[in-house]
Amino acid sequence: MYGKEIGQPNKSRAGFTVYELILVLLIVSLLIVFLLPRVTDNIRYAKESAEISDTQTVTITLQTLLFMTYGNELTNERGEPLTIEDLTYFDTHDRRNVKLTQEAYRAMEELSGTTFGYVEYIVLENITTLQQFRYTTRQGSIVDYNKGDYFVIELY
Repeated sequence: MYGKEIGQPNKSRAGFTVYELILVLLIVSLLIVFLLPRVTDNIRYAKESAEISDTQTVTITLQTLLFMTYGNELTNERGEPLTIEDLTYFDTHDRRNVKLTQEAYRAMEELSGTTFGYVEYIVLENITTLQQFRYTTRQGSIVDYNKGDYFVIELY
């Protein structure tokens, strides 16, 4: 038989129709619209969690440092017991103006075995109890600690 048989589909048609392409693009764009915010929220939540975890390490290390200093358990490089005056610049008129010295950072790194960012200020309830502090992490985020609660102020 010569020519095309009746009832056979045309096999020369290749590719997709415009309607199929539009349908696929519509489905993909809907998936992006609904899933992208969830993915970005999860990434932000993971970053905040990591920064809070880093700040919790600072909290525990600072608290330990204060207790050990109060108990004369830590010594400086000359072998003398560390005092609170060795660790902080303290303004008696402004409880919020307590800053850590380089000696404090050295002792914290020795206690924890890790390096830290920058503690902007600390507020002590008494000599051995932290009430508040603001911490800038190594990545550049700013986290506030206030009586057991952590607040991410600025995320890198």
